[in-house]
Amino acid sequence: MEEDKYKDYSTEYINSNDIETDSKELDRVIKVHSEQGYILHSVIPKVCEGDTQGYILIFDCTNVD
Repeated sequence: MEEDKYKDYSTEYINSNDIETDSKELDRVIKVHSEQGYILHSVIPKVCEGDTQGYILIFDCTNVD
């Protein structure tokens, strides 16, 4: 069986508001994508001058039908 040479990824950007809202929104987006068969690959905070402006979520969608 030959493995895939390339993987497909999907990205989502979430604006930052406050820590409680951010955590709820991150949780919601991760749950929705995982229910569709995506696998969370990375969460990358977007930081500018010491403040978090948002988050980039990268999902592996290689095996999603």
